[in-house]
Amino acid sequence: MRLLPSYREVFVKIQQAEYQEQKVTEFCKTILDAMKQAMRNGVGKGLIGPVMSAALYAADGGYQDVVCHPKWHDKPLGVLKPIVAPDEILEKEQFMLDLARRSVSEGRKLLIYTIYTDKLDLTGRYQRILREAGLDARVLKASVPTEIREQWVQDVLADGCEVLICNPNLVKTGLDLFEFTDILFMQTGYSTDTVLQASRRSWRIGQENPVRVYYASYEQTPQMVAMSLMAKKIMVSNQAKGNISQTGLSNAIEDDEDETGSMMAIANQFLDGIRDHAHDAITGAISRLSEDDCTHEFTASSMSTLQALMQSRHGTTCTATVEVVVENQTVPSGRTLLDDFTEDLLAGLFKPQPLSTRHNSPEKASAKKPAKRKPAPMPKPQSGFLDLFA
Repeated sequence: MRLLPSYREVFVKIQQAEYQEQKVTEFCKTILDAMKQAMRNGVGKGLIGPVMSAALYAADGGYQDVVCHPKWHDKPLGVLKPIVAPDEILEKEQFMLDLARRSVSEGRKLLIYTIYTDKLDLTGRYQRILREAGLDARVLKASVPTEIREQWVQDVLADGCEVLICNPNLVKTGLDLFEFTDILFMQTGYSTDTVLQASRRSWRIGQENPVRVYYASYEQTPQMVAMSLMAKKIMVSNQAKGNISQTGLSNAIEDDEDETGSMMAIANQFLDGIRDHAHDAITGAISRLSEDDCTHEFTASSMSTLQALMQSRHGTTCTATVEVVVENQTVPSGRTLLDDFTEDLLAGLFKPQPLSTRHNSPEKASAKKPAKRKPAPMPKPQSGFLDLFA
């Protein structure tokens, strides 16, 4: 018996087309050089934000003009002309489409996260690409009130939704998206909390099917630098919580050669040998969907099975202390010690507690409260004795 299915995190390194890589590299170099020169001249105020935003967006927004024009400048620092024709798709979009087709063909649903949902909106383009391929794709907007978002999702699912597109901030807390067992981050942003919460919207007790999470990024672009920084932030955040297991984004981190990194690696290697690996994510890195290996996935027990187990254990007695004895214990064929322990744990957690009847007991109601004891008087210090606490 398993409470949770397998959880896979895969880092996807998208290789740009040669023409795309050349144009994006030239654009990024132009605006970064302009920012450096402006800062040397003392007029670089407010340039870092617009420049970095344009550099990160360039590879994803290359289907249209990408203009880097800060407020305090008379003319743009750089302009990236469209890389592809309006009816063509970019390499990362092709991966998105391939993944969506595979998910639907396997009877699974895909949840796509993008941080570009406002001025640089990409949700409409992603939806159009998927719909033209015959897929039912819906977009969850921020205009949908928080209190009805869960019902909104259930309504579109009942209407035949196969792919859901939204900003991860909209669903990172408060929603259980069990139906979407495949998750694709087209971009991650900079918040570790948002990424960690949004990536586990469907991986929780009650989920029976394996959950797959993909993080896509273009190679040889500023996106890779941002993804590496995000991976390091998540690694440090997990280590602070005592979790040293690898994540899918760990593949975006280059090996550290400094002394601090070496010491941390030694500590992690020691702790890794003594910890429980049962719920570790299955991680890896790919550059195309054909390299994705799903052979080690496993499912979890259904909620009906868990409920039947709890009902069968209602008559048992559960104490506050759980003791597990494994020496000289025989396990029936097809079962493991973990199965027995899980059943006992579930019975203890979900066993209904008897209602208190203290208010119905006449003996207890008529019993008098014992008189309070007066505190004993403090002894007086003896003659010639210095009381330091007087």
